[in-house]
Formats: sequence, C-alpha cells, structure tokens
Amino acid sequence: MAEFTYPLDGPEYQARHAGAFFYGRTAGVFSAEGNLAVSVSAARQLTLSPGIAWITTDTYWGKVYVNEDPIVFTLPTADAVLDCICRIVIRWDKTTNTQAAMLLQGAFSSEPTAPERNMTDEVYDLVLADYLLEHGEVEASQARLTDQRLNGALCGLVADGVTRIPTDALQAQATAIIQMIEQAYANVIAGNVPPHSATHAFGGSDPLGLRFSDVSVSAAAFIEDTTYESFPYRAAVALTGVTA
Repeated sequence: MAEFTYPLDGPEYQARHAGAFFYGRTAGVFSAEGNLAVSVSAARQLTLSPGIAWITTDTYWGKVYVNEDPIVFTLPTADAVLDCICRIVIRWDKTTNTQAAMLLQGAFSSEPTAPERNMTDEVYDLVLADYLLEHGEVEASQARLTDQRLNGALCGLVADGVTRIPTDALQAQATAIIQMIEQAYANVIAGNVPPHSATHAFGGSDPLGLRFSDVSVSAAAFIEDTTYESFPYRAAVALTGVTA
C-alpha cells in the first residue's frame, strides 16, 4: 500500500511504519553527555559507554540503536614498524537485520588511514571514534583516541526537524586548537624552545604574531630605577618585529 497512517487502532504495522513516525531525525548520537563515548579502559582495551543513537538509511525510515551496558573492545597487536587506525562504529546490516557496535581495523601502513565508512541502503556505519595504534605500542593512550561524535561527516548529533545542529565547524575549531597545543608541547619536549626565549612553541609558523627578534642591550643603557623591588635598573628596549 502506497499510503498509510501511523498509529491507528486496529491495523497491523511493520517496522517501516514505526520508523516513518520519526521521519526528520538526522542520523547521529543523542546529545546527552557521555552518550556512546569511547575511552581507553585498559592497556589494550577501548570501552564504549551506554547510550542511544539514530540511523537513517531510507527517506521514510529510521532505526534507533540502544546500548544499555559498557562494551569492551580489545585492540589488535601492534606492528613492529607500521601504524594502523582502528575505528569504533555502530553498524546497521540489512542482510542480517541487526545493529551492533564493532571495532574495525585499518591496514598497517607508514601513513595509515581509517577503515572506510559504509553508507549504503544495505550497510550503514555511524562512526563514534578512531584510535591510532602506533607501531610497537604495548599500552593504549587516550591521547591517540579521536572522538568523532561531533563530526557531522561521520556521526553528528541527532536533530529533529529540518535544521541540523552545525557541529562540523565546532569540531574543526576544537581539533585545530588541540593540534596546536599538542605541537607546542612536542616542541618543548624536543627542546626546540630555548629557556627564556621570546620565541613561542608553535613550530615555524607564527599564526598569532607573537615572535620577535633577539635584542642586545648595552650596560650603559640601564639607569637606576626604584619602581619595582629587587629590580633597581631599567632600560628602554625596542621590540622589533612585534605586530600586535
């Protein structure tokens, strides 16, 4: 029958009729804090927290996914030389008529890529997180886990109606900030930032205009000054290169 109404007293309904009742929901996780979050829970384990998600694979039909208990995934054994990316997804499979969370392992490579996401009428993946398994790794690290729930291209938040919550820009901004902080930390650990240097830690780029040149000041330029305790002299120094 091309036309139907749901729900009414009397008629027998199929799953597609109930699915159509929620037409307009966008695919993704519901926005409750900690909903279907992935975390490192042991040396070789990732754990998916309880939560609820929605998958839309047809114009007039969607499916709800519910996880009531934590699910533990064991990471594969790391390669001695190459890295790989493991991906936690919720997969709907039309052939088996199931939805289930699973860990997908990418190929080991010097430039690893995440397993491809399925988005067909037969198999649909909702990506929750990616984990970079580094070569020689014996203990998992939260720092190598990327939460993809706010990434609208892979997951996103469920929204009712025709307007989707624009999480892509927020995710991109947060990722950029995190990467900048991580690079700064790596530079400091590597000793690329000399002590007491005005050069900031963000590598060779200077997005904030904070870098300025070293300046030598002769002893004759200093004069007595009592403005600050323990600092009896002062000198006027031109900070060349400062733009803001």
